Amino acid sequence: MAKIINLDTVKEEKQADLFANDMVSKALNTDLILSTGGLSMVLGYVDNIVYFSGDVEEGEHRRVNVCDSSQVIRAASSQLYTYSHDGGPLRLVFDGDYFYDLYLNSIACAETLGRMTALLDNELRLNYAKTQVHSLEFRISILKGISEEE
Repeated sequence: MAKIINLDTVKEEKQADLFANDMVSKALNTDLILSTGGLSMVLGYVDNIVYFSGDVEEGEHRRVNVCDSSQVIRAASSQLYTYSHDGGPLRLVFDGDYFYDLYLNSIACAETLGRMTALLDNELRLNYAKTQVHSLEFRISILKGISEEE
């Protein structure tokens, strides 16, 4: 017995697959580069940077590594972070699980630390705005693609 195939349906399914693959590719290949100039200036007052991840298997210990400033800049250029300072190192947290403890050198006094945090606050606000605009642009491109498909 012969099977009847609706060629229009096959064509629509192929177009939908191509559209979905294109959207995934655009999402994964983002060209958004966040500002890191302020963070770079802060890193100029740092003697040591310790990196550790909270993303470990149950029962395993965290691995603590010393890293250089280029690793921090690489991370900050592609994703948002938060920071905190409680009198010890200045802690940057990425994705809630990746920590960079910045050990400030002896030149960094309370006044300098205040300027550093103001600089980081401004840069983080700018980067948050950039990610929001980028997200909206991506949503618009999806909507345009959907409307073109119809």
